[in-house]
Amino acid sequence: MNLAKPSPQPVQLIRLALIAGALMFGAVTLFVHRQPTWTPGMLPSAVGYALLAYAIIAVAIARAMRGRVLREADPGRRASLLITGWAVGEVAGLFGAVIFFLTGQGQWYLLGLLAMLTVFAFLPIRGAT
Repeated sequence: MNLAKPSPQPVQLIRLALIAGALMFGAVTLFVHRQPTWTPGMLPSAVGYALLAYAIIAVAIARAMRGRVLREADPGRRASLLITGWAVGEVAGLFGAVIFFLTGQGQWYLLGLLAMLTVFAFLPIRGAT
């Protein structure tokens, strides 16, 4: 009887790495913002609108890809589609994190994370290699 725990699949590790990267960026940003020498910067309001537009587009792309990913029979192709979709979502999280890092306005980071997590919800791992 083999009681060894099976190792996580590569696509699961990639998904975890994408999530961890965006969350760690936020954690480092919080640490930096607590330093007494940190001062918030200013960005044009268009940057916030650009993040909002990108977040909506990223979720729409994931929604459009969902059917194709769920129907894909080839595990390698499915994994490739998943990683591509997740990367689109991660950009929203990192974009929000950069705005948060520069300005100290956490709502942009939360918006980016929400978009990223919505993309991950639309593109589940089930059946991937």
